[in-house]
Amino acid sequence: MSKTKNTNKTDRLDIRCRPEIKNLANKRAHEHNLTTSKYICNLIEKDEQNISHEQLIEQSLKENLFINSLLTNEGLSSRSKQFIGKEIKKYV
Repeated sequence: MSKTKNTNKTDRLDIRCRPEIKNLANKRAHEHNLTTSKYICNLIEKDEQNISHEQLIEQSLKENLFINSLLTNEGLSSRSKQFIGKEIKKYV
């Protein structure tokens, strides 16, 4: 998704949903002082920024592999390894 926002609203999105979903969308939009269209667009944009569970696991595995490679590196001093371990504990 592009960082610059295009404010040209030329496309339409027609969806089918149950009446209670439509009513809920209208209610939530009103609570946020938005049009229903803007409210739904905001939800979609927010969802685009979310990271999936699988992506989070993959990212964590890469980080763990990197940290383990540092801690098992024979060229790194014990003091350096202790410092890395101490710093990692702050984030666990």
